[in-house]
Amino acid sequence: METGHIVEYIDREKIMCAVILEVKNKRLRVLNQNNREVNLSANRLSHQCKERLNLTHGRDKTVEALKNVACRREELISRVDIRELWEVLNSEQEWIDLATMTEFCFPTGPSQDHESAVIRAFFSNRSYFKFNTDRFFPYTPEQVDQIAAQKKEAERRSRLISKGTEWLKTLNENEHRPSAPFTDDEEKLIDIFKSYFLYGKDSPTYRLGKEIISVAGFREPADLFPVLVKIGVWNEDENTDLKALDIPTKFSGEVITAANEILEKAVAHPTQIPPLPPRLDFTKLSLMTVDGQSTLDYDDAISLAKYDEFYLLG
Repeated sequence: METGHIVEYIDREKIMCAVILEVKNKRLRVLNQNNREVNLSANRLSHQCKERLNLTHGRDKTVEALKNVACRREELISRVDIRELWEVLNSEQEWIDLATMTEFCFPTGPSQDHESAVIRAFFSNRSYFKFNTDRFFPYTPEQVDQIAAQKKEAERRSRLISKGTEWLKTLNENEHRPSAPFTDDEEKLIDIFKSYFLYGKDSPTYRLGKEIISVAGFREPADLFPVLVKIGVWNEDENTDLKALDIPTKFSGEVITAANEILEKAVAHPTQIPPLPPRLDFTKLSLMTVDGQSTLDYDDAISLAKYDEFYLLG
């Protein structure tokens, strides 16, 4: 590498075209296509070629030349069909060097512009090959399917975050309850909000929920409660502790039937329960209080005593 050589490096998920201004102890000072000087190490380069620019033409013309090179290479990307290459090469499961891959893509007189186009194409589509700057390795079909699933999930997550943020802001600012039925995405968001509110860090969608409410400007899970009330998910007096503990608020049909049978027997045989005198000594009964641990006045207590087939609740 010498002064004037064209090189490329990756910056913020983008390939930048640059020219070397100075080489010193494997450190480079380059001028990139955005007219910015950058210091970087030689191992950061994604591609280097023997083509040189005449730096004596001035900075403006040098930057214009770099932009032309980058544009020329970008235009070549459309001629690289990565999936077709993978379908041909994946059965080999071997590393393929840059020169060979470039010949596959551009069989007639490949140049260093073509090499750069290949790197740019594979950099923008990483679903079929693992690669570094000068070689490529095809993924197995199973890996390709897995990457596709991960990409789909990432897109779904991104869509939910964007949709959830805007929807949550709208719900919070609007005083009226939405009248239209909820879409599938809105139903999913409601489940995320409920889970985040009830379970916090134990929620299976905690990270997703936290990101949505944070971007929407909510400080803590409790801020979601008025919104969930507004859209009719809960009411103002909702016992969310019961929901968080998964305690049912409705009895099953079997329990209701059994309770009715007990009630019918009690009404049918009222005399089987011993009549109580005006005052009795119940100090021998085992009592359970339902007062709080810190109370000093234990006045809420219950007892349960068995009489033949019946129980007496006191």
